[in-house]
Amino acid sequence: MAGMVGGGGGQATRTGVGVAGRRLAAAEVAGYRLMDAAYVGGQALGSHTHPRPALSFVSRGSFREMSRRGVTVCTAGTMHVRPSEEPHANEFDPLGSRLLIVEPPVETALGDRRIRRLLGRSTTVRDGSVRTIARQLQWELHHRDPASDLAVEGLVLALLARLLRATATDADSPRQPVAARLDRAREFIDANFARALSLADVAAVADLHPSSLARAFKRRYELTPWQYQRRRQIAWVKAELLRGDRPIAALAHEAGFADHSHLTRAFQAAEGLPPSAVRRKSG
Repeated sequence: MAGMVGGGGGQATRTGVGVAGRRLAAAEVAGYRLMDAAYVGGQALGSHTHPRPALSFVSRGSFREMSRRGVTVCTAGTMHVRPSEEPHANEFDPLGSRLLIVEPPVETALGDRRIRRLLGRSTTVRDGSVRTIARQLQWELHHRDPASDLAVEGLVLALLARLLRATATDADSPRQPVAARLDRAREFIDANFARALSLADVAAVADLHPSSLARAFKRRYELTPWQYQRRRQIAWVKAELLRGDRPIAALAHEAGFADHSHLTRAFQAAEGLPPSAVRRKSG
């Protein structure tokens, strides 16, 4: 996310240095680099990597990340965890985005087994405690005083601890009630609705067997995980249709549909009219 600007198709992957967005505030505390950065509407970063892992909290707008696993959409309130040296490209919200970026030192990322596991795979987290800590960190970056370094270090450690708990799936971790694990599965789908998710992907987040997840999810939400994801895709497309005039084919791609016609069929089945009719009504 940092470093590369512009970037077009076919461009070689490069290692990022610095921040591609406008730096609003920054600090380095106990080896952790923190930045509050703003990205202009529609900004795109070509394929690049970073030498450090990164925690990116979206405080405004959204961004899309393209990697070998597919497309991840991160909306406001989402924390995105990315390993070091992972090639990826980014596109930012047409109305602009603001991100808090925390880069742990490599020694910390490699030296602690729990943190190494957290930072060793790409994931997204939507969690109230994570949002609270991230916003406190942003505030500290903009209101520096003699106690700021101590406050920032404590908040970063609290953030890592909360992320460890929010993403824990180890067999030796205390198992949450099924309702809480289903909520985690739902939040995972919310944060990744545009990706090609398998039942196994969602089940791993909930620490449930895929067949158990499917049955329990249907009982709790009255939808299968696939149906819930499709509903989220349609809701996002509908909101975009009402908000602006971006091409429907582009919305189809961003929402995870194969093409314009695929979106039209799914939208018609869910809403009773095609996307073009919603656009005409909004105009």
